[in-house]
Amino acid sequence: ASQASCASLGVTAACFNEFQGLQPGQGVIVKSFIKYTYPDGTTVRLLKVKNPWKRCADGCKDGQKEYTGRYNNKDRAWTEALKQQAGFEKLRAGEFFMLVEDF
Repeated sequence: ASQASCASLGVTAACFNEFQGLQPGQGVIVKSFIKYTYPDGTTVRLLKVKNPWKRCADGCKDGQKEYTGRYNNKDRAWTEALKQQAGFEKLRAGEFFMLVEDF
């Protein structure tokens, strides 16, 4: 049985170097946290992050990039169970998940 825990956060952070699609100097908002345990016992800790500058859901034509790190919106690591626990299908424009270790 998989397990998940969530917390609501209000943290803002900025990236000063381009990192896996995140733009230097742009702040992001940490919206929530999820700790998920896969059936094999592997645990991941994910942050739900909002890029307040990103207003379009399926890519922007103004040069903004998508987050490309682990557990990005197109990563194959997402299982249906994890998506359900994390609320993946409810993501809004500019929101994505990333590993705590990559933050």
